[in-house]
Amino acid sequence: FPAGLADIARANGIYYANGRPQVVVSYGNAGKVDERGVEAGFNFYLTNDLHFEGSWTWYDFEVKEQQAGDILLPNAPKHKFSLGATYRTPEGFELAVNGRNVQAFRWAAGVFQGEIPAYTLLNLATGYQFNQSVRLGASVSNLFDNKAYQIFGGSIIGRQAIGNLTITF
Repeated sequence: FPAGLADIARANGIYYANGRPQVVVSYGNAGKVDERGVEAGFNFYLTNDLHFEGSWTWYDFEVKEQQAGDILLPNAPKHKFSLGATYRTPEGFELAVNGRNVQAFRWAAGVFQGEIPAYTLLNLATGYQFNQSVRLGASVSNLFDNKAYQIFGGSIIGRQAIGNLTITF
């Protein structure tokens, strides 16, 4: 261990039970970056039962300074879009559909580097409010089972269905 490391680790409570300091090796990705972006969204109520919603996000950056060998990326797309609709009846039935589109972007976090391909996901949710206390619902994320991943080195996202029962008291 470099001189003084054990003393610093002990002073900060960073040591194993055997008294030796913990050593963590990590990648660096620090520097100076100018960032800019815009987010906009809307909700439009066509009737009391039907409303539409959407959003758009734009993000950009410019690296001003970085360490030699570092790859500084925001790990985010330049554009993201979403659009959805929800229908609710006075009798308690609800149906919602929404889609999200994310542009391709480069990802870099240590050894995990590469291209995140563009993807579009469609989600569906439904529910029924039996009374003030009981609601039964279900949702399907990624309805068409488009294989996508949101971080390089991460899990591939497939279709996921979830049911729920909410009891309020």
